[in-house]
Amino acid sequence: MKKINHNGFTLVEITVSLLIASIGMMIATTLILNSMGYFDKTVATDLDKQALDGVKDYVQNELIYASSVVISDEYPSDKTSSSYGKWHWLYVKDGELYRDNNYDVEAKSIPVYNTDFYNKNTIKI
Repeated sequence: MKKINHNGFTLVEITVSLLIASIGMMIATTLILNSMGYFDKTVATDLDKQALDGVKDYVQNELIYASSVVISDEYPSDKTSSSYGKWHWLYVKDGELYRDNNYDVEAKSIPVYNTDFYNKNTIKI
């Protein structure tokens, strides 16, 4: 009698192997996609913190190097004062930090940072 060679796989074995492999790939894909979402949230939080730190550092440096600090709602109108026109101010408008030019020049206010710096956030005082 001739012996038959049974070295191959059956159709059931191949189907079960492919099923197990596809389940493993689905689990791996789910883990990768979830970790990418976590990475995006972490990056957004980091950018928000960097923007806030930048604003804080700017205001802090302005206060450290100021010869005097006055908290007021309006510019002083006393033109006889020796300090008239020699000081600058910071304020928040539309959620962005602004700093003036010298008041005697034209009283133009310029944003400290461009709009993209705030990462779609606003600041409030």
